[in-house]
Amino acid sequence: MNTNYIINDCGVCINPTVIFKLQKKNALAWNYVEITYAQFPNGKWDYGYSTVGGGASPCEVRAKFSTKEEAVLGAKQYLKEHLEKRIKNYESGFMVSIHDYQYYLNEFLSFIKGEQQLSLF
Repeated sequence: MNTNYIINDCGVCINPTVIFKLQKKNALAWNYVEITYAQFPNGKWDYGYSTVGGGASPCEVRAKFSTKEEAVLGAKQYLKEHLEKRIKNYESGFMVSIHDYQYYLNEFLSFIKGEQQLSLF
């Protein structure tokens, strides 16, 4: 286990590794997306997320991944599916515009594409 991860008394990592974080310029403080991961004393890994006003930190009771790579993949799948669902089921009057969700999804997909291209080398 990476001894640099700090786990609080509730089993939540308070200093996870950030995979991806994006906030539009001049956005309100809660209007951002982020995915993270951490390893726990039991050897398992979990991911965390923040998605425009809500989220969850990596948590020991939820940790089910055997490897860091599995947790990272889970985080990426979660964020992509979450943003796609928000766009598909968008209701006007919500505190974030559909354009914000589209921006976050497009930027995240570009990030993933860039990672895939780098992994070819």
